[in-house]
Amino acid sequence: MNRLSVRLKITLAFTIAMAVVLAALGTYIFVETSDQLDESVNDNLEVRVADLVTRPQSGGVLEQPLDPEDSFAQIIGAQGEVELTTEQVADEGPIVTDPGTYDLDSVEGIDGRVRVLATPFEDEKLAVAGASLEDRDDSVEGLALALAIGGPAALLLAGLGGYWVAGRALDPLEQGYERERRFVDDAAHELRTPLALHKAELEVALRYAEDEAALRSAIASGIEEVDRLSQLADDLLVVARSGEDGLALTTEVIDVGALLQSVADRFEARVGSAHRTLAVTSAPGLTLRADRLRIEQALTNLIENAIRHGAGRIEVSAEPFSGGVALHVRDEGIGFGDFRDRAFDRFSRGDAARGRGGAGLGLAIVETIAAAHGGRAGITPGTTSAHVWIELPDRR
Repeated sequence: MNRLSVRLKITLAFTIAMAVVLAALGTYIFVETSDQLDESVNDNLEVRVADLVTRPQSGGVLEQPLDPEDSFAQIIGAQGEVELTTEQVADEGPIVTDPGTYDLDSVEGIDGRVRVLATPFEDEKLAVAGASLEDRDDSVEGLALALAIGGPAALLLAGLGGYWVAGRALDPLEQGYERERRFVDDAAHELRTPLALHKAELEVALRYAEDEAALRSAIASGIEEVDRLSQLADDLLVVARSGEDGLALTTEVIDVGALLQSVADRFEARVGSAHRTLAVTSAPGLTLRADRLRIEQALTNLIENAIRHGAGRIEVSAEPFSGGVALHVRDEGIGFGDFRDRAFDRFSRGDAARGRGGAGLGLAIVETIAAAHGGRAGITPGTTSAHVWIELPDRR
């Protein structure tokens, strides 16, 4: 998985979406604010015009209740003459001569652009009120500047945030992908070795075996490799199933002592041929609700590991612990040393064990089975013994 490209693509998509949202929001705020300011100016003009047509005026000069630099008023007669006016436009002719609303670029004596409202009254006269748009325009320009600066800044922050979130979100995906990729690579490697040996042995037997004994030896060796492949396939299946929806369990109440003894009995011949001993101890009456086949598989892997890589007496024991049962397998070997921290990793094998067969899945499967039961597996450190344990909570 090209994590960087995926992360950038997610960030880009998020940034584009945020850009659209911010643009839409900024446009809405700008238009809404502009409309409200326009509405405020228009309302003031309407109030001023209404005041003009209802308040008696005299002397040719209109009363100016507002800032002279911000507003003005006129009353235009039927012939277009200025009958009354405020002082700041007293020297001007009629600002407008027809009813309506006008935005003018300038009016002498008034700052900035000007909006004018002309309303007819008494049939042929016009009441004219004007107001500067300078404050309104300044507010709109300030808002536009704020949006122009704040929008990209917010977009940049959102993009950086999206990049960070995408990285956090991709971490477990990437770890899962890398874990599965390594699993496939390691599995391919472990399968390739016995297949290559099997093929080589068959080719040698086909070309050079001259008697029945040689052929039988080659076939026996091939059967061993097939057994190893079969075991490896079973182990890979357990690991694969544990990575999907979890390892399926069929639980029942187990007599722990009887279970340990039955597993130990299967190794009696192998232990004897290796001139070693295998002892079983269990607290009397100890029971556990668990998947019998999976627990047997875990114990088998631990005992197999002790036979293959350990030394001296092997002890398999069970004891109660708070809420469940702890299973222990000990031998008198040199222990795990620095390998202890990665002993439960898939396809992980200690240097001393690499020439002794096995795919490095035994302890990984033990941990998988323990986790499927809600328990855990571990190794007690030591230099004069190897001690692996499983703690299993009672599922009753």
